[in-house]
Amino acid sequence: AVVSTQSTGYGRYIDDAYTVATSEGSAQQFFDAIGLQDPDQRISWEVDYPVSEDTFTPFLGSAVRVLNGVVESKFYRKGTCKDIALHHWSHHPLEIQTARNFYPTAEQSSSSAELLEQSFEIVDRLLVANGYENPREFVKRRTPRKPTNKTETRVCLKLPYVSETVSCEIRKFIVRKSLPIDLVCTPGIKLRSVLCSSRPEDKPSCSRDVCKICRGLQAEEMEKKKVGEEEKKKKKKK
Repeated sequence: AVVSTQSTGYGRYIDDAYTVATSEGSAQQFFDAIGLQDPDQRISWEVDYPVSEDTFTPFLGSAVRVLNGVVESKFYRKGTCKDIALHHWSHHPLEIQTARNFYPTAEQSSSSAELLEQSFEIVDRLLVANGYENPREFVKRRTPRKPTNKTETRVCLKLPYVSETVSCEIRKFIVRKSLPIDLVCTPGIKLRSVLCSSRPEDKPSCSRDVCKICRGLQAEEMEKKKVGEEEKKKKKKK
């Protein structure tokens, strides 16, 4: 395939690719030549060429333009993306709130202070739509970490989960008394698992170690199984 010399450079990430071209036609010709390398002829490209020098062209999570020979970039979200993120009132711990990651990503994607502010405004709109009243102040806050004593031996206390109120009260008591205990609330046995069990009597148990009744029932069950197996064999032979 003959590739136009008016296009220079080529980069690709999964299904997104880019090149530097002097016109939309030369860029289309460049990608058409790449598509011809597919023996099944199934590769087709949609070229997103800037209308003017001031127009940004999206590429992955950033928007790029070349203005007066200088490459500029900023944070970008597709217009089809819904303003949905992990809500502020989510029960997830603050340590894993994804809102903290948007601003560093926007900062890395921005090439100047002016474009950085535009990137931050995009993130502001996203987080405000998800319950963050002042998102920039929220991100600046740091979750306090409790000092840990490495020489201290801590004990794991497992208790069945009752409610969030009960769990919080137990944790507060542990902190108030400075007890070396880590509380873990387990779901325990749910009513659904008891009622919906497909084989609830697989393992019958008896409170007595030696029980003649249980032994008699087990022997009776074994005898029934033997008789049933013998009947099956007889039917197969017939």
